[in-house]
Amino acid sequence: TDPIQITALPSSEITSKFQHSVWAVCHPSAVEKFERADAASNGGGKKARELFLAGVAGFVVVEKVDAEREMVSLLSPCGGSLPSGHMLVGDVAWME
Repeated sequence: TDPIQITALPSSEITSKFQHSVWAVCHPSAVEKFERADAASNGGGKKARELFLAGVAGFVVVEKVDAEREMVSLLSPCGGSLPSGHMLVGDVAWME
């Protein structure tokens, strides 16, 4: 099996365990290729490796998780909206 496993994470599974974790913000062009590859495979599995190996647009840190409202507060190095809503989550944490 491929060591890189990418699955959609429902908002109900985003809990306080993600607080202080570092998330990679996927580059929009990588997301487009990922979604096209998934559509072409007719649901036969996403091309996780391609999304994982593509360049990322940047990184954010999860400052706070409000599980009741299903909201996440992010710390970003620049203001404004993120280039993509697709994130890669690993086990890297950042403590200030």
